[in-house]
Amino acid sequence: MTKSKTSSRRKQHTENRIPRRLFVAQAGAMAAAQIGSAQQQELGVGKIEKQLLNAHWPKLTAQSVATTQSSIQEQIALSDPKAAERRLNKIKALGKYPVVMRLLANKPEMAGFLIQSIN
Repeated sequence: MTKSKTSSRRKQHTENRIPRRLFVAQAGAMAAAQIGSAQQQELGVGKIEKQLLNAHWPKLTAQSVATTQSSIQEQIALSDPKAAERRLNKIKALGKYPVVMRLLANKPEMAGFLIQSIN
Protein backbone atom coordinates (compact mmCIF):
# COMPACT_ATOMS: atom_id res chain seq x y z
CA MET A 1 0.00 0.00 0.00
CA THR A 2 1.31 3.40 -0.83
CA LYS A 3 1.58 6.21 1.63
CA SER A 4 -1.17 8.24 -0.01
CA LYS A 5 -3.66 5.32 0.12
CA THR A 6 -2.90 4.77 3.82
CA SER A 7 -3.38 8.41 4.68
CA SER A 8 -6.62 8.61 2.69
CA ARG A 9 -7.97 5.55 4.53
CA ARG A 10 -7.04 7.06 7.88
CA LYS A 11 -8.69 10.31 6.90
CA GLN A 12 -11.83 8.47 5.82
CA HIS A 13 -11.84 6.43 9.05
CA THR A 14 -11.47 9.61 11.14
CA GLU A 15 -14.27 11.33 9.24
CA ASN A 16 -16.59 8.35 9.85
CA ARG A 17 -15.76 8.08 13.53
CA ILE A 18 -17.23 11.44 14.61
CA PRO A 19 -20.74 10.94 13.19
CA ARG A 20 -20.82 7.43 14.63
CA ARG A 21 -20.06 8.80 18.10
CA LEU A 22 -22.72 11.45 17.73
CA PHE A 23 -25.22 8.84 16.60
CA VAL A 24 -24.52 6.64 19.61
CA ALA A 25 -24.79 9.61 21.99
CA GLN A 26 -28.02 10.76 20.38
CA ALA A 27 -29.50 7.24 20.48
CA GLY A 28 -28.63 6.95 24.18
CA ALA A 29 -30.13 10.32 24.97
CA MET A 30 -33.32 9.48 23.08
CA ALA A 31 -33.67 6.15 24.89
CA ALA A 32 -33.19 7.81 28.27
CA ALA A 33 -35.72 10.48 27.36
CA GLN A 34 -38.29 7.87 26.34
CA ILE A 35 -37.75 5.74 29.44
CA GLY A 36 -37.79 8.60 31.90
CA SER A 37 -40.07 11.14 30.26
CA ALA A 38 -43.07 10.25 32.43
CA GLN A 39 -40.94 10.21 35.57
CA GLN A 40 -39.35 13.53 34.67
CA GLN A 41 -42.75 15.11 34.21
CA GLU A 42 -43.82 13.79 37.58
CA LEU A 43 -40.71 15.15 39.27
CA GLY A 44 -40.61 18.56 37.59
CA VAL A 45 -40.09 21.74 39.55
CA GLY A 46 -43.83 22.32 39.92
CA LYS A 47 -44.50 18.83 41.22
CA ILE A 48 -41.71 19.03 43.79
CA GLU A 49 -42.79 22.51 44.84
CA LYS A 50 -46.39 21.34 45.24
CA GLN A 51 -45.31 18.43 47.43
CA LEU A 52 -43.17 20.71 49.59
CA LEU A 53 -46.04 23.17 49.96
CA ASN A 54 -48.33 20.29 50.95
CA ALA A 55 -45.75 19.46 53.63
CA HIS A 56 -46.29 23.00 55.02
CA TRP A 57 -43.08 24.54 53.70
CA PRO A 58 -42.87 28.34 53.28
CA LYS A 59 -43.61 29.22 49.66
CA LEU A 60 -40.32 30.94 48.77
CA THR A 61 -38.25 28.19 50.38
CA ALA A 62 -40.25 25.51 48.57
CA GLN A 63 -39.75 27.31 45.25
CA SER A 64 -36.01 27.70 45.65
CA VAL A 65 -35.43 24.15 46.91
CA ALA A 66 -37.64 22.69 44.15
CA THR A 67 -35.74 24.62 41.50
CA THR A 68 -32.38 23.54 42.89
CA GLN A 69 -33.27 19.90 43.50
CA SER A 70 -35.46 19.07 40.49
CA SER A 71 -32.65 18.18 38.09
CA ILE A 72 -31.00 15.97 40.71
CA GLN A 73 -34.32 14.26 41.45
CA GLU A 74 -34.89 13.65 37.73
CA GLN A 75 -31.50 12.00 37.33
CA ILE A 76 -32.05 9.78 40.35
CA ALA A 77 -35.54 8.87 39.11
CA LEU A 78 -34.08 7.67 35.81
CA SER A 79 -31.95 5.08 37.55
CA ASP A 80 -34.05 4.28 40.63
CA PRO A 81 -37.54 5.80 40.99
CA LYS A 82 -37.97 4.46 44.53
CA ALA A 83 -34.72 6.10 45.64
CA ALA A 84 -35.94 9.40 44.18
CA GLU A 85 -39.20 9.03 46.12
CA ARG A 86 -37.35 8.27 49.37
CA ARG A 87 -35.09 11.27 48.80
CA LEU A 88 -38.05 13.57 48.20
CA ASN A 89 -39.71 12.30 51.38
CA LYS A 90 -36.54 13.14 53.30
CA ILE A 91 -36.48 16.62 51.80
CA LYS A 92 -40.12 17.10 52.80
CA ALA A 93 -39.25 15.96 56.34
CA LEU A 94 -36.80 18.84 56.66
CA GLY A 95 -39.85 21.10 56.98
CA LYS A 96 -40.23 20.01 60.61
CA TYR A 97 -37.17 22.01 61.60
CA PRO A 98 -37.56 25.83 61.64
CA VAL A 99 -33.79 26.38 61.77
CA VAL A 100 -33.37 24.27 58.64
CA MET A 101 -36.12 26.25 56.88
CA ARG A 102 -34.28 29.50 57.58
CA LEU A 103 -31.06 28.00 56.25
CA LEU A 104 -32.72 26.60 53.12
CA ALA A 105 -34.37 29.95 52.39
CA ASN A 106 -30.87 31.37 51.82
CA LYS A 107 -29.04 28.27 50.63
CA PRO A 108 -31.45 25.84 48.93
CA GLU A 109 -28.58 23.72 47.62
CA MET A 110 -27.98 22.56 51.20
CA ALA A 111 -31.11 20.37 51.14
CA GLY A 112 -29.19 17.49 49.59
CA PHE A 113 -26.61 17.60 52.36
CA LEU A 114 -29.11 18.02 55.17
CA ILE A 115 -31.19 14.98 54.22
CA GLN A 116 -28.20 12.82 55.07
CA SER A 117 -28.83 13.61 58.75
CA ILE A 118 -32.38 12.19 58.62
CA ASN A 119 -32.79 8.46 59.17
